[in-house]
Amino acid sequence: MYATKPGLARLAPAVLAAAVFVATPGTADAHAHLRAADPPEAIVDAAGLREIRLVFSEPVVDRFSTFRAFRLSLPENGIRNLTQLNTLASELGVDTEESAHHEVELESDLSSQSAEVTLHSDEPLPAGAYAVVWRVLSVDGHTTTGFHAFVHAGGTASSH
Repeated sequence: MYATKPGLARLAPAVLAAAVFVATPGTADAHAHLRAADPPEAIVDAAGLREIRLVFSEPVVDRFSTFRAFRLSLPENGIRNLTQLNTLASELGVDTEESAHHEVELESDLSSQSAEVTLHSDEPLPAGAYAVVWRVLSVDGHTTTGFHAFVHAGGTASSH
């Protein structure tokens, strides 16, 4: 028979519990990431487009979140696919003060904390390629950045 020290016997359940906690998948990566957007990442054909809606994986804090929209300046030969559009949009940043792209003034409806943000324009957006860049503080206390790009064909479909 083996002799054990009393302190070690009491420590074993705590060590086991800690091992189970570490091995259990959790929500360590639960920062606010973009889950959906309207218009989607595509070529959209909507007359009178005035809103861009972003849906994040968790609520974001308005006071510490920034959203900027840009009408992208396309290369002379245009773009052939969404990969090229995303490459162009990825060059933007929330802190970019000087850009070859035209910043579009949009108002955010984010109040307090919400996972859904709608950006509004007083006038319909003209046809073109757009990117919205953001830096958001999620309620879990982590900051994430990203962008959403789409092409607005400026057609005659129903408006948003």
